[in-house]
Parts: sequence; C-alpha cells; structure tokens
Amino acid sequence: MTGDRIGADEALAWGLVHRIVPVDELDAVALDLARRLAAGPPLALALAKQLVDQVFADAVRRGIRQELVAQTALFASEDYREAKAARLEDRPPVFRGR
Repeated sequence: MTGDRIGADEALAWGLVHRIVPVDELDAVALDLARRLAAGPPLALALAKQLVDQVFADAVRRGIRQELVAQTALFASEDYREAKAARLEDRPPVFRGR
C-alpha cells in the first residue's frame, strides 16, 4: 500500500514469486521451464492458459469497478479536501478519517 519496492527475498517470502534464480542461471532455468511446458499436453496447457487469462481479466475488470467506487467516495471526503488545501498552502495535511 506504500508503493515501496521490495527485493526478491521479500517477494519470495510473501509468495509473490515462486523462485529466485541467479542471473547467470536465468537462461538455463527459463529454457528448462519452456522445454517442460512444450513437452506437456497441449490441449490441457492451452485451456489452463485460457482460464488464467480469463480469471485475470475478470479480476482486473472487477478491480477497476471497485476502484471507481472507492475513488468516488474518497473524492467526496473531508480528508481529500484537506489534502488539496494542504498542498496549496504548502503545509502537511491533518487527516481526520472523514
């Protein structure tokens, strides 16, 4: 929620990545994965990819709708008006959660 960057070890600990690979091994690991996928059942892999793509697309659409609702509420808040005023007055904002 802060937008801070995180390192590979932290991403792995949080479950955001499956594996960390040293740069000098990256090509070999990627080729190994590509070969394993290419040797798999094409129909099952194609359907799995379609499902992943569809779930992602649905989640993105849902997320965008929810974001619009949230932004509408935030733009109507006292805290939003305070943030704008503080920026114009070159002072830190005082948020009240309203």
